[in-house]
Amino acid sequence: MSGPLSDPNRLRRNKPNFTTTSLPAGGRPGPVPKPPAWRAPLGAAGLAWWDWAWKLPEAAAWSPGQLVFAAQRASLEDQLLALHDAPVLDVAELLDIEPDQRTDELEWLVRTLHRMAAGKTVLDREARELDDRLGLSAKGFTALHWKIEAAEAPAEAKPRTSTAKRSRMKVIDGGAA
Repeated sequence: MSGPLSDPNRLRRNKPNFTTTSLPAGGRPGPVPKPPAWRAPLGAAGLAWWDWAWKLPEAAAWSPGQLVFAAQRASLEDQLLALHDAPVLDVAELLDIEPDQRTDELEWLVRTLHRMAAGKTVLDREARELDDRLGLSAKGFTALHWKIEAAEAPAEAKPRTSTAKRSRMKVIDGGAA
């Protein structure tokens, strides 16, 4: 057993030396921006992701420079959908063709499966990296030092004041004397 849990209301001696960005719990206010025109138009999956992402609390902290990353991430959704909906060879059709042609079709099928598997892995990796940059993953959210503001503060919660620290110090000083 490792002992009692630390007091969550305890004052820290080593306060963090970085600032955090508070994000609105209700999500980013305002209308969803249009995807950049310099990219190929987004498909259905990309547009759905774009609309979803811009309503998140994380989107409130995105700078104009991160619009590029958000557009790339939305584009990946279209590419992942295209991989999922790639044409599939019907095995029954394969049995109806001549043996020489069957070999060619099987080779094509194996090459296609290999490209699809490799492509999905690459797209998934790129999506994770962009999610980190945009703060959409736990790792990225933590690295950017973001926190989501509470919608309403509980009535019982009271901020600690320096008097609490002083009274604790008196107890320690009084016990030592």
